Amino acid sequence: MSIVVQPYQPDMRDTLLAFHERSFPQRDMGTYERVWRWQYFDNPHEPAGARRIWVVTRQSKIIAHLGTMAARVKLNGETLCGRWSSDLMVDEGYRDGGLGVWLIREWLKSCELALAKGLSPEVTRVYERLGWHRVPLRPVAQLPLTLRCLTGRLTRNRPVNATAEGATRWARRAWTNLRHSRAAGLEFRTVEAFPQETDELMERVAGRSGMSILRDRCFLQWRYGDCPARRHVIETAWRDQLLRGFAVFSVRPERGFRRGIIHDLEIDAEDGDALHGLLVQSLKHMHDARADEVAVLPRTEAEQSVLASLGFVFRKPPHMMMHDVQYPGRNLAALTTNANVQLGDGDDW
Repeated sequence: MSIVVQPYQPDMRDTLLAFHERSFPQRDMGTYERVWRWQYFDNPHEPAGARRIWVVTRQSKIIAHLGTMAARVKLNGETLCGRWSSDLMVDEGYRDGGLGVWLIREWLKSCELALAKGLSPEVTRVYERLGWHRVPLRPVAQLPLTLRCLTGRLTRNRPVNATAEGATRWARRAWTNLRHSRAAGLEFRTVEAFPQETDELMERVAGRSGMSILRDRCFLQWRYGDCPARRHVIETAWRDQLLRGFAVFSVRPERGFRRGIIHDLEIDAEDGDALHGLLVQSLKHMHDARADEVAVLPRTEAEQSVLASLGFVFRKPPHMMMHDVQYPGRNLAALTTNANVQLGDGDDW
């Protein structure tokens, strides 16, 4: 029977959702469709007519899928139209036949700079067969807030567990307060939406690196403020009415405890007080949200130093990001330092 690879068309919606339901039977498809539409169609950086999703069909049935998302990338002073890959999936009955490689090759034909992240071991092997390589990542920083995240269960006695959890939580908060003295002139605000000054901050941040993912206020609001899968909290730092940085974080249940994640952290150049203050303010919020642990992926030596002073420990990074460029002569060394990589799963790229 004929097997065809082609871009997604609107009349494939029901067939595509049926494919997702077969692949992830535990998902609620009503909720997932909202996430899928937000992820692939609501991105404000998507150019008109972009081929966002590629599928392989057999007798009008989708048997493989590759989603892609727009990314504007500054590389050595030049702006490229890049794309992230996401959700490379092949129907279980058609694996080991090269369909994943076929999908990736079709996507690359129309892509200047290609990036992939959040890869499972199976998907990683597909990309490696095509010659991709990983970007070296810095270690993940983790901070236990309660004993429960280390032991799972202390005893079978619930009152003892509650007492131990509360004692360690407030001991950690006292330590956090002790390590923080608010710098003069800094003001911290928790906001519902990214302020207008975000664009100026992001322009200043992008100018510091040979490579960066270009993001503006509109993109960040879509990415975090409009995300249907998770509520994100936005904390901002101000000095003399100038936005000096922001942090984005969330708290979610995971493996029996509540995990806090700092997804995004942007600081104006050389403002160590704003960096330290934003991290402390974020920790306080996650304390109040009853997080058992906090995780963040630092990108700079300054972030690593401040996190260490707050008691974070550093662990081996997840295998999350790979890159490729479609023509020779590009210097990709800067990709190792400032690629705006956040922790997360497939719904939180």
